[in-house]
Amino acid sequence: MNSLFIVNFYNIKPGPNGLCTKQVVREYVSRNNQAVILTRLIRRDQPRFEIQDGTEVYGLRRCLQAFPKENRFVESIFQIWYRLLNLVWAVLGSRYWPLTDPLLAFRYYRKACRLYRQKPFDTVIGVYNGMDELFAATLIKRKFPQVRMIVYTLDALTGRQMQKSKRFERVHKKSLQKWERTVFHAADMICVMASHEAHYQKTFYDNIKEKIKYMDIPLLDLNRVQDTAQKDTIHGELKKAVYTGYMCSYTGNPLYFLKILQKIDGIEFHIYGTIEETLLAQIKATGLMDRLVFYHGQVSHEQIIQVQNAADFLLNFGCINPNMVSCKVFEYLSARKPIINLYRIQDDSSLPYLNAYPNALQVFEDDNKLADNIGKISAFFRRTDFITIDEKFLLENYYNNLPIQMANIIVGDRDKKVPGMLYKEKR
Repeated sequence: MNSLFIVNFYNIKPGPNGLCTKQVVREYVSRNNQAVILTRLIRRDQPRFEIQDGTEVYGLRRCLQAFPKENRFVESIFQIWYRLLNLVWAVLGSRYWPLTDPLLAFRYYRKACRLYRQKPFDTVIGVYNGMDELFAATLIKRKFPQVRMIVYTLDALTGRQMQKSKRFERVHKKSLQKWERTVFHAADMICVMASHEAHYQKTFYDNIKEKIKYMDIPLLDLNRVQDTAQKDTIHGELKKAVYTGYMCSYTGNPLYFLKILQKIDGIEFHIYGTIEETLLAQIKATGLMDRLVFYHGQVSHEQIIQVQNAADFLLNFGCINPNMVSCKVFEYLSARKPIINLYRIQDDSSLPYLNAYPNALQVFEDDNKLADNIGKISAFFRRTDFITIDEKFLLENYYNNLPIQMANIIVGDRDKKVPGMLYKEKR
């Protein structure tokens, strides 16, 4: 079986969509299937074609990346034209939002047509977000009706997109609904997150409910090996609490934890990833930076895995959106390390997963209970009786977070009932 995956970023800075796609592709290919990836290129020096883990990866450059570095004059002229075109599209294209780059979608389509003529594929999987990838998959379905089209989304189309302009809010909402009708009508199957089930129970989706399959985030890695050699580079006299990923005011906000950190001895807090500028300024204002808090910036995903494996404790900070499940939770579970989860809303999306993990501490951020929470976290840092997490435990409790589920969907072999913990809708 041969399948084409269209995803926005896959190699460098893959993001949650790229990481999940990689895991699914690896599982899918391991069953003697073939996969081809179509994606965007971020840097000029990235190859347009490469083979990763036995999978062909084709990258499309942005128009500006097509010019050689030394051809600055032509590039500058084209850059002005390109920015002007984007400005016009931002105004006239509001009715087509969130389709941000129709030219890219058509380039995906043309490349896919060439690939199909060379070696036909059975299935095309459009990974959201963004809409350009889904539109390309829709065009391919129209061109080759015999090809099965699957929409794979970690975010509800109308649930995640935030309107930045009140002026176009009504137009954008109608545009999103139009795109949903177009893409979902063309698709043979729609794979969405189980955490968004309530969203898709609305009457708006009555005509396509039979196409919907509810999935879970497939980032649990049973094969991760603990890198004990890495401990020498991160471990010193103090124990290390580590956070990996993006930080901003609404998700990954560590300010409450910093109040606790000041009252606890023997712990350093290390951050790997990117931080919103305003939040970074607030962290620096605490005076803890480079004393108890160490910001390492963005590193490769391979380094992130090493850092997680070498940490004493892993930290997760909840999101104010109950439908956003942080992908790092499943990487943390794969590392099998003690986890501290600080959350701000009672229906935090990570709770169903971490409640089943015996080496996790759940702390609700409440200034009125700051002293109690200091005691809880301090005691957790001193614990020495953590349970050994083995593969059997992860399989029994997090089976649906393995990429095997989506791979089964693609080959048309998914069991109706599977063991393990399904996402439990919060009442």
